Order: sequence, then C-alpha cells, then structure tokens
Amino acid sequence: MEITDLLCQALQRQSQDICNALRLVASTKLLLQKMKDERWDDPKSVDEPFRSGDVIKLVEKFYPEDFNEQEKVVLKIQLQHYKIDVVQHANYKLFKSMSELCQWLIKTRRVANFHLIYRVASLILTLPVSTATTERSFSAMNLIKTRLRNKMEDEFLNDSLVLHFERELAEKISLETVIEDFKMQKIVAFLFDK
Repeated sequence: MEITDLLCQALQRQSQDICNALRLVASTKLLLQKMKDERWDDPKSVDEPFRSGDVIKLVEKFYPEDFNEQEKVVLKIQLQHYKIDVVQHANYKLFKSMSELCQWLIKTRRVANFHLIYRVASLILTLPVSTATTERSFSAMNLIKTRLRNKMEDEFLNDSLVLHFERELAEKISLETVIEDFKMQKIVAFLFDK
C-alpha cells in the first residue's frame, strides 16, 4: 500500500501530468518488483551515492517541527520513488548544486510528486542564510553590549541592535527631527493631562 500510495495520489489530482504519472507507474512497478525479489531485506551498498536513510535522519534530527508523523511516512515513500525516477535520470549527475536540482524538479513538474523532498531541499538551502544572520546578530551584540554597557536592559539592547542593523535608515534621521518629535510628544502629553 505504501508503494502505490504516491501513484494513487498523483492519479487523483485534477491537473493530470501524463509524463510524471507514467514515471510513477514505472517506479511503482520497480519498487513492487524489488519488494518481491528482496522481501524488504534491502541490502545496503556502502558506496551508494544517494542514501534515503540519511535524508530521513536529517529530517528527524534537524527539522522535527517542519514535518508531522504522517509526512515523515509519506517522505519515506517519496524517497523510494525519487531514487528510481530522479536519481537514476541522466540529468541527475549533471547537477552541480541542490539549487539546480530544485529548479529541475519544478521545471519538469516532478515537484508535485516529490513535494516533501522539495521541502527538505528548501530547508537545507536556507540553512546557510539563517546561520549567517545569526552569526551577524551575535557579532553585533558583542559590539553593542560591551563590558562598560554590561548592565543594559533587554529592551534598550533590542532597540540598540535594531539601530545597528538598520543603520542606513537611522543615518537618514536628523537630530532636529528627533528633537521636534520629542517636543510634539511633550505637548500632546501636556494637553491630554489637563
């Protein structure tokens, strides 16, 4: 049932893509034949270039909040079909980056069949950006919260960090406008107090 589930879902979609459906038929047949031949014993190859177990471990370890239990089961099924349909494709070895692979999945409309694999790839592609942003934030905090400013309250620290990150915008604010805004706030507060 697990092997045929992806094919059944693809055939039930309103927008039918015959080429992708035929590929899923072929990969389903191969997986069923493999199950029959190996009885799910799945002998592992050490030098195997694509290991779906590693993808599952990656999801379970680093992205547990991004995939529910049902999606993890479906991901395992998608990985079996992916291994036959995509990994064995002639273009697969030509991809130099995961970004190129994602673009190819979209271009060939295989992303509809392998949407969870695409999600994993997207999460992996955003990791360097999120890591760099975090590192910049800690570097900025070290610049702002020095030994002399060690007793800084969290709110003031947060405001200072915002000014540091948005310094291009902050440079456009003149001292005169800040003074005028402050005066206006005092006038408004004075009028409302009476």
